Amino acid sequence: MGCSSVGLVQKINTDGTVSCAAGGSSTPSINTSYVKYEDDFTCSISTGAFPGCLAWVSNYSNGTIGMVPSEWPHLGILRIGGNSGTAGSFQYIGQQLSSDTADASVYANGPWELHWIFRLNQTTNTVMQVGMKTAGNYQFDYDYGAGIRFDTNAGVGDTAFMFYAYGAAVTTGVAADTNWHHLKIYWVSSNKIAMTLDGGAPKTACPSGCDITAALNNNDVAAADCGSDTVGSLTTVDLDYFGFIA
Repeated sequence: MGCSSVGLVQKINTDGTVSCAAGGSSTPSINTSYVKYEDDFTCSISTGAFPGCLAWVSNYSNGTIGMVPSEWPHLGILRIGGNSGTAGSFQYIGQQLSSDTADASVYANGPWELHWIFRLNQTTNTVMQVGMKTAGNYQFDYDYGAGIRFDTNAGVGDTAFMFYAYGAAVTTGVAADTNWHHLKIYWVSSNKIAMTLDGGAPKTACPSGCDITAALNNNDVAAADCGSDTVGSLTTVDLDYFGFIA
């Protein structure tokens, strides 16, 4: 029956006959305000190809990037890091989440959640960040990002994984190691986020609420980077999963 032309749907009655009934609509059935990015780093696994299904941006200073053998259940592993022969070398990857307008800032708007599954391959001579950044701030500047960090360099001297957000930091309570970890960052209210590590108690980097203003948060980018300031020290982080839902 031609029910759609009058905005109705076909209905099968109990006696087997078919009639038109209310409930049809020309509006798409999907939720058009829903977005989801995911990457298991299992695509384009070939020599010289950038691994990953998403169009990651890569920026580095003598850094390294590439796939390493999978280990169950981590079936796609992307390894990024610095170069053992160059001081200050690092590798960064990023995925754009919002445009360059203040109204589009994911910090100002929500709800949403961001997930990373990662592991360090060493706990010495390491600078590592996984989470979100303001586009263009590729290297290690804790005033322009939010997420988890581990930084053993002079002046910082982390011994545990730290939650940080735009200059403020608080310990996760988890000593740095080489195990797999699950970071979740999620929106609480306008310009305020919370984070958990491995399903632990949620924390904010600033107990009184971080001053995460829209002016700093344009071009929100999901990002990960790892490097070292020490010549002869190759430091890497493995990425198994990235996901963002809003």
